[in-house]
Amino acid sequence: MTANDERLHETSQAQPLLTGTPPPGLSNNEPGAATVAASTIMSKQFLRYGQHLPLAIFVLGLCLAVIGGLWERNEDRREAEALYKLGVESVSADVIERFAHPISGLNGLRGLYATKPSVTRADFQHFVASHDLAHEFHGIRGLGFIAHVMRPDLSAFLAAERADGAPLFALRQLVEREHEDLYVVKLIEPAVYNTGAPGLDIGSESRRRAAIEQAIATGKPTMTHGITLVQDAHKTSGVLLFVPIYAHGAQPATAKERHASLLGVLYAPIVL
Repeated sequence: MTANDERLHETSQAQPLLTGTPPPGLSNNEPGAATVAASTIMSKQFLRYGQHLPLAIFVLGLCLAVIGGLWERNEDRREAEALYKLGVESVSADVIERFAHPISGLNGLRGLYATKPSVTRADFQHFVASHDLAHEFHGIRGLGFIAHVMRPDLSAFLAAERADGAPLFALRQLVEREHEDLYVVKLIEPAVYNTGAPGLDIGSESRRRAAIEQAIATGKPTMTHGITLVQDAHKTSGVLLFVPIYAHGAQPATAKERHASLLGVLYAPIVL
């Protein structure tokens, strides 16, 4: 045997696994000891954990079902909130569009009272006649002025109105007639569309009184709940929109101060 042959023989004996030659005592069809040991360990672990596999699958499925249910509920809630928000925005937009113009008209009328210390019936009629109510203020039947009258002053108030071009001016009340203060419709135009409104005590009905007193206390435009308009022979449903006015130069900051400096309440009956 040559030197090279000896070296090749030594190499093959040192690295039997790399050359594919099995160690002594093992054939090509028998796994090595390390392989057998690893397989045995893996088999035992699989058998041990495999016993719990059905339970693990059940728990996993249950968790997925719960998560899916919560997700669907959240989706439904989000959709409901989105629809509710859309509905509120639509209603709010409609309310703003419907009542912004009447409020503008009442604020313009408030400017008349701010520039004149005493507004006569003729002044009031002229102001309303200068506007095209049907086009400028859609849905309203007119513009009016409500006087706050204490019961002891009622007789003098009625006499003054009759002397100011309204000889048939008389008090009309609805349900509640025991209040010591009254909110009487002194002026409303156009008169042809508001028969039955002049002389009406707005404060003689709870919903009307609540709204007008809120307007006075807050100083902000206030609207009644739905009512039947007295000036409509067809008993049409509507609302009353109130805007308070205070004495010229007064800047009341509290509800008590607003009541003390109240000049009257402008209003508009609006058909729904």
